[in-house]
Amino acid sequence: MKIGVVTPYDSSNFGAFLQAYCLKKAIEKMGHEVIHIRNRSDDEAKKLYYHEKPIGKKEKIMPWKFKNDREFGKEKYRIFREAQTVFNIKTISDSKADLFVLGSDEIWNINHNVFKDTHFWGAKMNPAISYAASMGNADDEEYKKYPEIVNCLNNLELALVRDEKTKNMVERYSNTETHIVCDPTMLLPIEEYYQDIDDEYLKEHECLLVYAYKTIRENEKKAILETARKLNLKTVACCFNHSWCDHQIQCSPLQFSSLIRQCKAVVTTTFHGTMFCILNHANFVSITASVKTSQLLEMCDLKSKALKREEVNADMLAQCLSNQMYDIEKIDLIVENVRKKSLELLENAINQSLCKKTFDYQICEYKNCTGCLACINKCPREAINYVIDKEGKSLPLIDAKKCIKCGLCKKVCPNNCKIENNTPMKCYAAQIPDIKRREKSSSGGIAAMLAELYIQRGGSVYGAVVQNGGNVEHIRATSESEIIKFRGSKYVQSYINNSFGQVKKDLENGKKVLFTGTPCQIAGLRSFLGKEGISENLLCVDIICHGVPPYQYLRQHISTIDVNKEMKDFTFRGGSLDFHLVLYDKNKKIIYDKDQYHDEYYYSFLKSYIYRRNCYECRYAKESRVGDITIGDFWGINREELKTNMQGRISVVLVNTENGKKIFEEIKPSLTYEQREVREAVAGNPQLRRPAVKNQEYDKFIKAYIKEQDFNRAIKATSVKRQIYINDLKSNKTYLLLRKVKKKMIRKDNK
Repeated sequence: MKIGVVTPYDSSNFGAFLQAYCLKKAIEKMGHEVIHIRNRSDDEAKKLYYHEKPIGKKEKIMPWKFKNDREFGKEKYRIFREAQTVFNIKTISDSKADLFVLGSDEIWNINHNVFKDTHFWGAKMNPAISYAASMGNADDEEYKKYPEIVNCLNNLELALVRDEKTKNMVERYSNTETHIVCDPTMLLPIEEYYQDIDDEYLKEHECLLVYAYKTIRENEKKAILETARKLNLKTVACCFNHSWCDHQIQCSPLQFSSLIRQCKAVVTTTFHGTMFCILNHANFVSITASVKTSQLLEMCDLKSKALKREEVNADMLAQCLSNQMYDIEKIDLIVENVRKKSLELLENAINQSLCKKTFDYQICEYKNCTGCLACINKCPREAINYVIDKEGKSLPLIDAKKCIKCGLCKKVCPNNCKIENNTPMKCYAAQIPDIKRREKSSSGGIAAMLAELYIQRGGSVYGAVVQNGGNVEHIRATSESEIIKFRGSKYVQSYINNSFGQVKKDLENGKKVLFTGTPCQIAGLRSFLGKEGISENLLCVDIICHGVPPYQYLRQHISTIDVNKEMKDFTFRGGSLDFHLVLYDKNKKIIYDKDQYHDEYYYSFLKSYIYRRNCYECRYAKESRVGDITIGDFWGINREELKTNMQGRISVVLVNTENGKKIFEEIKPSLTYEQREVREAVAGNPQLRRPAVKNQEYDKFIKAYIKEQDFNRAIKATSVKRQIYINDLKSNKTYLLLRKVKKKMIRKDNK
């Protein structure tokens, strides 16, 4: 059978190579063919070893050091690339693997950006198990922001992990059976992958080997050099360019054990450096703050060989190295028992999982998820909740402990099925004649007129409202007093609640239903209802949507404005304060008011900084529509060509279906309207042609938000505040006066 291994085999340290190599050999001894899955391109891998040009201030101000590091890195890359030829490397699609093994090392440490890639968690790999995977020093609580990762954990047939902390994390977030196993480098006796190294310097001197990352501290370097003098040893470095040592050795990872054995003593700061000292019975000291290294030394009863970083000095190092005696037979027995148990668990996991397809808990690709929550409404066991991910957006997450694997959530997801679109039959410019009523709406008041019609006929109306505390949610309304709350654009994603299920009940009871929402919400409803989604009793009205920001952003923005938590409502559009973000208290008193050019949230919304990632690739932003009727502002209309007298805000109305045509004909007598060409509406509204265009600073904002988890701090990473400052200056009378004076002086000088 073919088994694909997912591990960073091409990283620039001995441990990464050796754990990949040992796992490969152990699986091959079980009778399987092993393929290593490509993690990155050759150019990306090369950058782990060296750069052609200086990066950062330190390399630029010390070009001689950069040149030395580059030459060292080039030779190291050559040696490692030659060693890596033992791996059969393929892409996931080309591997044709019968099983994937994820591991080992800290591939589940989300503190490292590279390991946030779901590739390391088994995305699109089925069936899959893990071996000796570790979360390292990552915070257990952080994983709840990565639902795509949690789904991958649930997809695993078995999780064999390296430590108790990772075991607890997997058990907290998934229903996957979990066991602790040893690092792959312990799976084979050293003699099975030992290669001799021949170095004249080692023959001529007694040496102290240093195996440490480049992050080694200055006080540690000083202590190592002083210890070597005390013990009359020469310092030798390998794998990393430590020019402060007496001698540098460039060798293959498979020669590491030979190098350790030829040195009198070893100082290491790494987990695998410690591991290979133990396996080779070396006289060593381990300087580390790593929990996994401490656990390894404790397992082998070698705590005396550990030094905390703050304890490091020459006396302590010399003392640890002078006290070199430990029970080798006892340690070998411990290693043998751990090896035997881990090999049994690995072989059983492989045999149990080979060719066994597991249920995929990923409903759809999260980059495409619109947050319509059709899946949550459809689940018969209430096994799906929504969570807030690292970017602040809401995403569905299956609780594997409740899930019955019926797959209805996948079937109902609009991203996984075809949603019927309709080419607009007719286009109208329209508005409510009553100015006072119209001003309470965002545009011409067409949505309000439709809602009134359905209420008068005993139907139910669904739309987005601002609830107490400022939450924006879809609710069901059956009275005129309730539908008043629907007025006004919200410019944020509404939480759909259980609206889809309520719509279904209303339709089953013979009620007429009006549902207004974004196109993706309409698509979610249609998919949820299935055949019932096309019914004369259901009218779906989609709005021309620019894109929706996650509600977290608005909530966090408002929290810095309304420190006393008095806000009960807000508006973005309508009345004399059109295109203003206005906050109101419970008495409808204004407690905040800034226009689109001076409020950070409003400005970043209009400039396309903060929409959900999927909005920039929206499949519904086009002329053909999912709704029976499409409404929005009639931007770009040529008012001079209007034969009908329409003042103020005008709605565009696209009639897309026979049902939409029938209902619109019923409200026509109450409107001021005029039929227009569809192409005029399409020309004036970009989102009838294409999705919103991502602001060039979007990635800056998202990167800052992931780090800060706060809208206001993240927006500082962009130029929004600077643009608002400029807008403030432009609106200042003194500034404008000075500009006029300056222009006059320039004209005078030019004369």
